[in-house]
Amino acid sequence: MRIHLPCLPALLALLFTIVPVAKTCAADTNKFIANIKADVSTVYDGKNVQIDNSITYVYRRVRDGREVEILLDGLKFINTTPTGIQKMVVTHDRYYSGERDKYIDMSLDKADPTTKEIMQDTYGTPLARFKLDQNDVETNVVLLGRSGAKKTLDSGLLDSIRNFHPSFYPQRETWTCRQTLPMGNGGNVQGSLTYQKMKNSEAHLTTVNISGSLTNVEFHPVSGPVHTNINYQFSGTQTYDSLLHEWVGANFTIQISIDLLRGKRIQGSTTGTLHATLEKVPLAYELEVK
Repeated sequence: MRIHLPCLPALLALLFTIVPVAKTCAADTNKFIANIKADVSTVYDGKNVQIDNSITYVYRRVRDGREVEILLDGLKFINTTPTGIQKMVVTHDRYYSGERDKYIDMSLDKADPTTKEIMQDTYGTPLARFKLDQNDVETNVVLLGRSGAKKTLDSGLLDSIRNFHPSFYPQRETWTCRQTLPMGNGGNVQGSLTYQKMKNSEAHLTTVNISGSLTNVEFHPVSGPVHTNINYQFSGTQTYDSLLHEWVGANFTIQISIDLLRGKRIQGSTTGTLHATLEKVPLAYELEVK
């Protein structure tokens, strides 16, 4: 029986899935690199399957007053297997995929029509536009991606990014924010996370502790066992820059716990950890392909 494992946000679906004109004012543009590393194990049907991989995505948030656009600039997926390390990197003009001495490395002009559409529609062009209120709460979200961006948008990329950019309340010491996180195979977990301010050495930087769980009572994949009692427990920190009005750093872990059903009986489980980080980077930053 095929086992569906909780994957990193978007995973390979992101790689194969964005052309409105983007705002270009560098003063209002901030670039970020987010990384999520998985160390997860599934026990089911007498088998123990390990996941040891990571996904890195580079994106921009372009602000024009209270309006924000999201652009994805590149994505890297690394999977560690018993035979070696598999790597895939995609940007607006390059596609690389390989393991050891076997790889594909092609530029946009060498890509087949389908891959070219995906690269052009997904990377370096706006995915979504929305407005922020005075506490950075998103409103009026408009999806901007064309046909090549569909798999990216369906995979939950925007929800993954939202987890790094929650609302911020300058006058509060503690607040909660509703979040959604994709868990792979079309499922997601939802709930409220709590953000509590810590003391900072620089007046314009505010670090908060993150706590709380995102859950799903039951999820039915297209094939494989039913997932139940799904719990993603968050702990760690994020840092907000009040001069930029942006979250500029994050370092948190997500403890995963899922029961797997056969019929109505629990016959297996998935447990493990996702480690997530966020860093603001220079606008000239680009993903290293090899």
